[in-house]
Amino acid sequence: MSVLLALALLAQPVADDPAPSPEVPVIEIAPTASAGVLITRANADLDAERWAHAAARFAAARERMDTPPAELAYNEGLAWAHAAALDKAASAFAAAMNQAEPGDLKADAAYNLGNAIHELGAEALGGDGEQAQLQAAAREALDEAMQLYRAAIAANPADADARANAQLTWERIQQHEQQQQQQQNQDQQQDQDQQQDQNQQQQNQDQQHDQEQQQQSQDQQQDQDPDQQHQDQQQQSTQGSQQAPAHTKPLSREEAQRLLQRVRDREQAQAKRDAQDTPGVPSTGKDW
Repeated sequence: MSVLLALALLAQPVADDPAPSPEVPVIEIAPTASAGVLITRANADLDAERWAHAAARFAAARERMDTPPAELAYNEGLAWAHAAALDKAASAFAAAMNQAEPGDLKADAAYNLGNAIHELGAEALGGDGEQAQLQAAAREALDEAMQLYRAAIAANPADADARANAQLTWERIQQHEQQQQQQQNQDQQQDQDQQQDQNQQQQNQDQQHDQEQQQQSQDQQQDQDPDQQHQDQQQQSTQGSQQAPAHTKPLSREEAQRLLQRVRDREQAQAKRDAQDTPGVPSTGKDW
């Protein structure tokens, strides 16, 4: 009978948006407490809305039983969900779904497991979009939630909540795909812009390098011009000094005789002057 006390929340699905709570406290469980005692105290915790305490005692009760009923895992999941510990709630709901026979309990476990995973996926989608692992985990969670909603609908075709949540999950999946496509387009555009900037920067560097080389060549040419001019002048001077004397036109016979006569006339005149200037030496009257 003590186990049946745990059925208090069986008909209550987990809230689609459970109120946030502080971090899950550490619950001390007496090692000698029996499963029945733990279930009783867990129900009291539920009445007092001590969700984390109730969930911890339901979990401890399951560990103390060889074949715990699916209802214990289901109630544990509900308590964790109200405590906003969705990862723990998902684990408990999964255990309940695997243990339960086909029927309402199995459908409710699948439905609430879908809710928990859906919320975990939504939280991941709301995180940093640049974290690829987080995005992949979110998509997997949404896909799994969709499968669980379908399982709940298969178990209870009249479950309108499961259908509504399946539709919401499908819309979240579409939104996730659109976000991924937008992020991919942004990444591609960013890569293209970065490549364009790199190409422009390389082009500017090449132009600057060419200009520097051209300026350096001009500077070297200017430095060499004075030295070259000096060398050219020296070379021209050397070539001028080494040039052969100008070739003169040979004298004709008449010109040679006249030139010889002038030389003789100058010599005779000089000899007369010398004779006049020298005393005691009589003139011979001869030119030679």
